[in-house]
Amino acid sequence: MAPLTPEAVLETVRLVAPMGIVAVQGYAENVSKPWASKTGRSLVFGDLVLGGGVLSFQIPAEAAPEAGERVVIEGHLRAQRATQNNNDVRRGNWRTILTGTVVGTWEPRDPPPAPLPLPDRDECLPLDLFIEEHGIEKLLILTTEVGQTDITNELVKARVNARPLFLRANFGDPDAFLQTLAGIQASPSVQGLAVARGGGIGLNVIGSSREVVAALMGKGLPIYAALGHAVDIELLDRYADQVFHSPTALASALQRSIQALSRRTWQAHEVNRQAALISDQEKQLTAHANHAGELERAGKQAATAWQGRIGTLRNTVIVLGLVAAALLWMLVHQR
Repeated sequence: MAPLTPEAVLETVRLVAPMGIVAVQGYAENVSKPWASKTGRSLVFGDLVLGGGVLSFQIPAEAAPEAGERVVIEGHLRAQRATQNNNDVRRGNWRTILTGTVVGTWEPRDPPPAPLPLPDRDECLPLDLFIEEHGIEKLLILTTEVGQTDITNELVKARVNARPLFLRANFGDPDAFLQTLAGIQASPSVQGLAVARGGGIGLNVIGSSREVVAALMGKGLPIYAALGHAVDIELLDRYADQVFHSPTALASALQRSIQALSRRTWQAHEVNRQAALISDQEKQLTAHANHAGELERAGKQAATAWQGRIGTLRNTVIVLGLVAAALLWMLVHQR
């Protein structure tokens, strides 16, 4: 394809302005002196500036704003080719103009407040480790009546006798929920928090409230979230130690953690019992070995004693033999 000339490009470009009247606000800049149009009307030209955009305007001279004035201009948008005398020629040879009149002014609004900062959580405590360390009785679950029923029924079905703590909370009013949280005081009986509610409308009222999440994290306790269903993802899910897709799933996880803890406890008991048995056997073997050593030492001492006695008897026999020999010799020579 052969390259095009700038003129040919401009011939192919078409700008389409929105139909109907539009209202545009901005700061009036570069306001010209009144200029007489061909129809005899006195007009002024200028630019509306706001943010990073600039829009040219054409309005009656009697409505001319002051430079820097915040105005709202209502009119029609049109696009036209820029002239060589216009600076817009360096911006693509096209310009958009708002033709109308000033219909009012506007006041800048304060920027929205910065969102409440939430700290990152470096370490998380999985539910099974929490249960192993504190037990289910020290977990406080903020939930609804239905959520408490679902969790309790699941634990009963699994024949789990222990129960977590429950606290009813208003999941439709963040202020009421925060008041409930404020009433939770640091206590040895509460070592972890869970927020559980089934799915439905308004789940994000609590689950995605930065104030609620910040208040939960401010307690300095492990947090477990069980909000809605598997498809529901809330802000609290990002900051919880562990997330469950429903209150029933939380109850199932509690049941598994308790059963796993029971198995580990039984295994530890068996290991200790076997270790005690081995220790007793080692003590018995040590006692037998000591007794055998004592018997061996006693046998050696008896053998040594008998050897001494035998030696003494042998010497006595020898002496008696010599004495008998001497007596016999004397009797022979006396005759």
